Amino acid sequence: MNCSLIIIGVKSWGDRVLALLPMTALFALGLLLFTFNASAAPQKGSQPKYKMIVEKDVDIPMRDGAILKADIFRPDSSEKFPVLMCMSAYQKDKLWIPPPEPYMEEKPNQYMVWETPNPEWWVPRGYILIRVDSRGTGKSPGFAEPWKRQEAVDYYDSIEWAGGSDGATGMLDCWEFPTWRWINGGSPISSHPI
Repeated sequence: MNCSLIIIGVKSWGDRVLALLPMTALFALGLLLFTFNASAAPQKGSQPKYKMIVEKDVDIPMRDGAILKADIFRPDSSEKFPVLMCMSAYQKDKLWIPPPEPYMEEKPNQYMVWETPNPEWWVPRGYILIRVDSRGTGKSPGFAEPWKRQEAVDYYDSIEWAGGSDGATGMLDCWEFPTWRWINGGSPISSHPI
C-alpha cells in the first residue's frame, strides 16, 4: 500500500517537509501554551456574589386574558441579569426532597423543586430564575392541557413577558425548552425569534 502525503503544488519530499514546517511550528506552539496553562493555578468556577429576593405568585398575563402564576428569584441588586425560566405542571411550590448524599452536589434547601434549577445556586451567581405553573396546575387557574398547542402558546407568552421583566437583560434560557419543542412539533408559533 502506497501512503504519501499530498500537498497541492508540492512535488518533492524535501519541498513537502518545508511546506509542513509552519504547521509543525504552530502545533508545537499550541502544545507549549496548553502545557503552560495546564500548569497554572486551577481556575475557580463562578462564586456567589448576590443575596436573593423571592417574589411569590407573580401574575403573568397571557394573550387570551388568562393569568399564570410564577415565582421569581432575583439577585438583590439594581443591575440587569440574564433569566433562566421554566414552566411546568410539576407545581412551583411543591417541595422536592432529593436523595441522600452523595447523589447531590448541592445541599437540599427550601426552594428545591422537581426538574428546576436551584435558586440558591443560580441567583447568587447573577441570574434571575422564573418558575411558572402551567395553565391549570399549581396556582395557575384554568384547564390543564399538557402537550397541546395552548401550552406552547402560554410558554411563548411567558418567555416574552420574562424577557421584558424588571432587571432582565433580555437574554433568556428556558430550562425545559425541549418540552415546548415537543408540544409544538418543532414548528414555530411565530416568526418572531425566541
